[in-house]
Amino acid sequence: TRQEVQECAVVGQPDKEYGERVNAINFSQKGSQPDPAELKEILKKNMAGYKDQKTYIFVDELPKKPACKIIKREINKQIA
Repeated sequence: TRQEVQECAVVGQPDKEYGERVNAINFSQKGSQPDPAELKEILKKNMAGYKDQKTYIFVDELPKKPACKIIKREINKQIA
């Protein structure tokens, strides 16, 4: 785990080569942003290779419903 990453959502985006590409959307503490290479190395040790995110996107806030559930379709609109 990284202290800088408070929350994360994983969403797919269309990809010509694979059909869909995985992106990790990270909400970080204000003023701190983890190094994507460091995150990739940590995840490589703890996850299967096919689950590896190809892109790390850092945002100030993740869109949520009143019940605090992350709204992934809003994230897809923002990063499209």
